[in-house]
Amino acid sequence: MTSVQTSEPFPLSSLQRAYFTGRQAGLPLHAPARYGMEFRVDALDRARLQGALRLVIERHDALRTIVDARGEGVVRLHVPELAIEERDLRAADDPTAALRRQRDALMEAERPLSSWPLFQVVALRLSDREWRVQFAFELMFMDGVSMTNFFRELSTLYETPQAEMDEIGFSLAEHARQRARGTGSARVQRALAYWEERVATLPFGPQLPLRGDAALRTRSRLIRRRAELDETQWAGLREACRKADVSVPAALATAYTDVLGYFGREPRFSVSVMLQQRPPEAALALGSFASTVPLLVNASELDDFGARARSTQRRLTEALMHSDVSGVEIAQRMLRHRSQALTIPFPAAFVATLQPERDEPLRRTPFAMEGAAMVWSELRTPQVVLDHQATETPEGRLRVYWDASEDALCPGVAEDMFSVYLTHLRQLSDAAWGQKRAGVTLPAHQKLQREAVNSTAGERDWRLLHEPFWNQVERRPDRVCLVEGSVRLAYAALGRIVNAGTQRLLASGVQPGDRVALVMHKGWEQIAGALAVLGAGAVYVPIDASAPAAWRCRVLERCGVKMALTQPRTDDVGGWPHAVERCVLTESVDPAVTLERPLPRARLDDLAYIIFTSGSTGEPKGVMIDHRGAFNTIADINRRFGVSERDAVLGVSSFSFDLSVYDAFGLLAAGGTVVLPPSSAPTPGLWLELLRAEKITV
Repeated sequence: MTSVQTSEPFPLSSLQRAYFTGRQAGLPLHAPARYGMEFRVDALDRARLQGALRLVIERHDALRTIVDARGEGVVRLHVPELAIEERDLRAADDPTAALRRQRDALMEAERPLSSWPLFQVVALRLSDREWRVQFAFELMFMDGVSMTNFFRELSTLYETPQAEMDEIGFSLAEHARQRARGTGSARVQRALAYWEERVATLPFGPQLPLRGDAALRTRSRLIRRRAELDETQWAGLREACRKADVSVPAALATAYTDVLGYFGREPRFSVSVMLQQRPPEAALALGSFASTVPLLVNASELDDFGARARSTQRRLTEALMHSDVSGVEIAQRMLRHRSQALTIPFPAAFVATLQPERDEPLRRTPFAMEGAAMVWSELRTPQVVLDHQATETPEGRLRVYWDASEDALCPGVAEDMFSVYLTHLRQLSDAAWGQKRAGVTLPAHQKLQREAVNSTAGERDWRLLHEPFWNQVERRPDRVCLVEGSVRLAYAALGRIVNAGTQRLLASGVQPGDRVALVMHKGWEQIAGALAVLGAGAVYVPIDASAPAAWRCRVLERCGVKMALTQPRTDDVGGWPHAVERCVLTESVDPAVTLERPLPRARLDDLAYIIFTSGSTGEPKGVMIDHRGAFNTIADINRRFGVSERDAVLGVSSFSFDLSVYDAFGLLAAGGTVVLPPSSAPTPGLWLELLRAEKITV
């Protein structure tokens, strides 16, 4: 067994350590950090390509580096010649499918970081003349600039094997050691102090529409989308940036975060920005000199896009000034400070590798061989849901890539977000930012769907709020309609209790339009009492019996209440104004009470109920709703969702909350059943039992 000569081990950067751990199964969206590319090449000379590859490998430490068992990098001083894999697809029944399988195999291959090489080159022969050459790089020791350098050298040495190449003069291992020794420098300490002041308030990443935690526990696969702004649009965007005194990357980052904020749950979040920390002496070298820094975003703070972009630029500049501490370390400190275990602190990433202005655009492809053209590329990055990249093409266009985890995002979200982003960019390329608000707009299909959902045009159903209940009493007298614990009331039984209550109110002098309070704990009596009050033509005012006496008295006095319906257990709560008469509602009914429908004593425009706010920020305010509006809403909901006598609702809403109006009257209007959980034990566990036992559908 021969020994392999290597350099002394060197420490990995924070981002490299994140790549190292992020590939481990069991972590959310785990995957090797890998980039794949495929080029169409005419008349490939495989031997010349093999020779050029050997020379590039000899020149660059990064192409001979692996990770040892301790998680440190080591450079192999000598490596055997890497044979380019060759596959002949000329006889394939479906060459397109064969290429797709080969791409998947390239990106899915399990290659240990401890085994050389950490890249792969495959030559695929499609015909006597046409070839495809595929490359896959582990991003552990390669970044975007390094790939550009790699292909430049490979192309030069392919075309001219004896070409004189500039001396690299750079040691990847020594650079890593110097970086580790610099962690105690004054500059790093200043950056550390800057971020320490912000870890308590800096937000995590955008809360995008995700399928759920189970989807995050899968292996990451990013689906790539690509689009371009043409030369005119790209020139227009650059000119708009110049006029607004904004850099193009800041404008792109603002447009990107506009979309994230639009689709996310909160407008304030952070995005992971990729940056280069390549020293000048490493201009020609290969390696991973990338790092990240969090960019704080508040997508709702300013209306004008130019102002938002300038705000982004200021924050980005400030963050870059303190980038000696990486975004990986900052995320770890945020999690420790807040004692949180978020699976993915920064799920959205941004990078824009734009070249400075130049007289002539670069006309060569990355793999600049005669007839070569890139036909496929794919990114894999662990713990990322959405990755944005932008670059200028050799033809002078802006090309944007979005790599999205469609296993993590809800169906259709990635496609819609990308469509919105492109529309946003094209508007910005032809917009006077200071004269109008440049913002995101919905995709056409979502706009149509939203308009359809929000369309209220349709048949109006204007009846008194309690009237449909009596229709169900006549149609389904024996059907159970109200359940609370051991109490199970059929429509006929509830109708008699309601009529008894109405008769008592009328006998006490209640007139149409009078306010009658329902001072009760949550229970079936609240629904019976509301129906009884409406039957008398009066207005019901629900008041929680557990509310403070002072608050209760203020509401009673403000409404001019002279009569209150109570339960046996709430009649003696105390603190009653002297002018309020009380009537206890019970299940016991005089046999003489009939099921005759009460005469209508109210009109459609008369009030049905008044529900009061808590008054926590001042005087309680009453919301006054008439019969026409209340029942039209109930009828619309029942019609839209097909609610019928087969349905049952779990009435968890407080009767002092307007959602209770549907709970109480919506199902009774349809002939269904209202099920109330016991007020003594309002626990989700009990609700789940009731859902099953009572076959709740609403």
